[in-house]
Amino acid sequence: MWTNGKPPFPYYYDKNTKSVLVDDIKRPIYRAIVEKYLSGINLGHIAIWLSDNKLPTPYNIKRDGRDKGWSNVTIQRLLLSEIHLGYITYGKTRTKRGQVEIVPEDERIKVMGT
Repeated sequence: MWTNGKPPFPYYYDKNTKSVLVDDIKRPIYRAIVEKYLSGINLGHIAIWLSDNKLPTPYNIKRDGRDKGWSNVTIQRLLLSEIHLGYITYGKTRTKRGQVEIVPEDERIKVMGT
């Protein structure tokens, strides 16, 4: 079961199955990002290409009534997301007396193949 908030692009949460599924419309966009990065194109140029082609952003953040567009930071975080490698990590944070603290990596639960 997915418990990590909003899943990364190109996934979406299916509340009926309580699992994360791939959005078939966004999948080719993600593959294009990966292929461009692996071919040596830098993140800034990928962001410009995505924004120029008006491809949907992961968060659909609006600024002045229009889509904010892609940024190199968004693409970097997208490429570094471990869910794309098949990992799900639980217990990244915990709350003590109302204070949220980040759990050290060796204490987190990391599951492969789910």
